[in-house]
Amino acid sequence: MKKFPFVQSFKLVSTHAVLSVFAFLIGTLAIGQVMSSNVGRVIFSVIASVIYFIGIYSTAYEIYTNDKKSYTKETPYKLKGLVLAVGLFVVSLLLYLLYLVTWKFMTINGMLFSPTGWINNLIFIVWTYPFNGFLNPSFGVMTWYGYLIAAVLPFVASFCGYFAGCVGFDLQGKLLSIVYEKKTEGDKK
Repeated sequence: MKKFPFVQSFKLVSTHAVLSVFAFLIGTLAIGQVMSSNVGRVIFSVIASVIYFIGIYSTAYEIYTNDKKSYTKETPYKLKGLVLAVGLFVVSLLLYLLYLVTWKFMTINGMLFSPTGWINNLIFIVWTYPFNGFLNPSFGVMTWYGYLIAAVLPFVASFCGYFAGCVGFDLQGKLLSIVYEKKTEGDKK
């Protein structure tokens, strides 16, 4: 049995954290007015989810490119993208459980009353911010389809990125070839 790739899985966790903080900063500072409406939150979450997918996909693809090098200990296999996302899922699940405990035991009349509760709530909201429009979190309650999107999207993105590396499909290279114009002989002089 293969050992779990903790370090590589941590790369996905750190990518998720960076993308979530970035989405939180953009969502609250730059377009806070849009985020105040339900439709604006959903539109923002669709855009943030696409960017999130690309970020996780790229990280998983990069992990594959490192795995295929002859001097690394890791061996590539096609389903490793799913395994990599397990670490991210576990961290998200732990934060979600902390969020539930916060809203269950640190509230008075439906309002958070302790600094610990506020911090726990803020950490979870920032962690899941790319999916905020789908989750629609309020007073500890969220939508079922938001849960599903937040849980499944990292697995899909990680699997697609790693699998694309295994089969030799370079999405970034294909997209760059569309926008990059090759210099002709006349342009080189």
